[in-house]
Amino acid sequence: MIAGTVVSVQRVDQHNSPIEPTWLTEADLAAFSRFGISPELLARAHVERVSDREAREYAITGPVTSNMSGVVFPYFSIETGARVMARLRRDNPEIEAGKEKNKYICAYGDRKPCIFHLTLHTS
Repeated sequence: MIAGTVVSVQRVDQHNSPIEPTWLTEADLAAFSRFGISPELLARAHVERVSDREAREYAITGPVTSNMSGVVFPYFSIETGARVMARLRRDNPEIEAGKEKNKYICAYGDRKPCIFHLTLHTS
């Protein structure tokens, strides 16, 4: 992979309408690669990098002084395909007693759904 390369991921709003593409950085891709997760799978799962403002648009909130930028993992309904919730892995969570606090957060009121694995068709 070329230094500085990013992967475009198509994002959709609550009505499943496309939103301008966002990017995963080379560092993001390298981190996922260590777990055997390919850029193609990330794109299919609509995993994306978000700024503090974009995370708050997903209704993921925290104190105004907290930075909510990070990587969002959206969850979709198997019945409608619509996004039903999103989980954020924050880049810079607060540290309390030497431990990260609220590194992974969801929007207020979101319930953790039953998870189904994506199916990749190979020939």
